[in-house]
Amino acid sequence: MQCDYYDAGVCLSCTLIQQPYAQQVELKQSQAQTLLEPYGPTAWLEPFTGPEQGYRTRIKMVVGGTYRRPTFGILDRERRGVDLRECRVIHPELTRMFGLIHSLIRISKLAPYSVPERAGELKQVHMTLNEAGQIMLRFVMRSRAGVKALRPNLAGFLERAPHIVTVTANLLPDHVALAEGEEEIHLAGETTFPLTISRLPLRVRPQGFVQTNQAVAEGLYAQAGEWIAAASRDSHVGPPETVWDLYAGVGGFGFTAAQAGAGHVIGVETSVEAVAAGNAAAAEQGISEVEFIAADATQWVREKPAPELIIVNPPRRGLGPDLPVWLNECEAESIIYSSCNPTTLARDLAAMSNWSIEQARLFDMFPQTPHMEVIALLSRS
Repeated sequence: MQCDYYDAGVCLSCTLIQQPYAQQVELKQSQAQTLLEPYGPTAWLEPFTGPEQGYRTRIKMVVGGTYRRPTFGILDRERRGVDLRECRVIHPELTRMFGLIHSLIRISKLAPYSVPERAGELKQVHMTLNEAGQIMLRFVMRSRAGVKALRPNLAGFLERAPHIVTVTANLLPDHVALAEGEEEIHLAGETTFPLTISRLPLRVRPQGFVQTNQAVAEGLYAQAGEWIAAASRDSHVGPPETVWDLYAGVGGFGFTAAQAGAGHVIGVETSVEAVAAGNAAAAEQGISEVEFIAADATQWVREKPAPELIIVNPPRRGLGPDLPVWLNECEAESIIYSSCNPTTLARDLAAMSNWSIEQARLFDMFPQTPHMEVIALLSRS
């Protein structure tokens, strides 16, 4: 994939961009297999890939420049805005929105936040695209003054962009390198964003986690569903009676387990927003076998007997020091581990000597970059 930004040296984030895509996938597959070889994968399935460009359906762009000439992208070494609105890994539907957002910023005289001067209001713009072409738009602001400047011009903006169905402002008052703050203010449209996960029409709250590459995420959930369904076919007792979905997010794996025939699925997630969205979606779809609980997974598991199947989908840092120890000694029959960082997956498996990888599969969630997702089916050693 050719990129003018990379060629000019203004953005070097896509570190593998000069390699043909097939070679990128081969490299990642080799790295994943080398990392996980000590933990006994008996079968590596074919790597799952999606589009090599235009794949990002969820983006977070730092805003710089001035309200007349804002930039959308990253900050340079001097902490000034670098415009990347034509970035080729961004989905075209989102790329087309930057011109309209530019106009809204200009007419609202909404000053981008300057890190060196610690002045201005608008820090970031976040967008999420769903399968129907609808968009959730979020403005990360320094204070309510930015929200006040934006409000009078939103109606006219949305008339020109009817496919934007949710608009919010997030307040991040502190001078910190974070993507968002704790307070979310609803500005227009629906309070939750429609998104299909595991073929189910669900609702995502603005601060809820959504996969960056929806096409590959769907394949990831489908793989878990295939393993659960296959285990049910091979078992004399049928589908698992109980499944835990730890680090559940908005419930992609949990709903997949229910579709595969699980009797009772409990999703455990620290984000109250995500838990509310998951429970609302389950009620809306009449899926009584799925429930979500706001709790810390490591603490919560100690209070219950282990189910037949445990699904874990932790952040990049992995499961931490304590949960692998508990998983190693628990009486679950199988574990599905979805990892966005095979290095921490290998570290966690090193503490789980009673388990080994039965099957594994690479999912290329971030083409042009070294990041990869691996899902592994674990069985008792």
